[in-house]
Parts: sequence; structure tokens; C-alpha cells
Amino acid sequence: MELVKISNGLLTEKYTTVHHEKDYQFNAPHYFEVHDHSGNVLGNIHFQEGPIQEAGVNGVTNEDLIAMVLARLEGFQNSEFDAVIMHS
Repeated sequence: MELVKISNGLLTEKYTTVHHEKDYQFNAPHYFEVHDHSGNVLGNIHFQEGPIQEAGVNGVTNEDLIAMVLARLEGFQNSEFDAVIMHS
């Protein structure tokens, strides 16, 4: 699968780059990879492709990913790392 790098104002590319498949269906990319600067894949996400009623459950939803990020941020807010994150 050919991947393309995402470029937008939210990504600094200081430590990692984010990529998604070049060719996709259903009007949006579904597969993403995060790479370090050596090209190693640090993680990947595969989103739901197509309606669940037709395609079955085959990936995570936007809401799943948002819930993961919220749990992570809530964990930091409830720890000694809150001050470090907010002021770095």
C-alpha cells in the first residue's frame, strides 16, 4: 500500500511523521501510520471502512480514537505531569 505524509499546522514533525494510504474509499483515509525519523513504524490505526451494517466492524471509529486521547489527557491531568505538560 502506498502511503502519503500528512502535512498540516498541528504536526511539528519534530519527532514523528504521520502517513495515510494514498488511495482510499468512502471519501476519507482509513489507515494511518506514525513513523520515527528513521522510517520505523511506531504505531498504526485502521479506521472503520464502510457502513457497519454492510461491511461489519472492521476498524476503530473516530469516537474510539477520541476516547483514547481523552483518557490519556485525563490521566496526565490527574498526575504530577500536569504541570510539566501545561508549561513546556
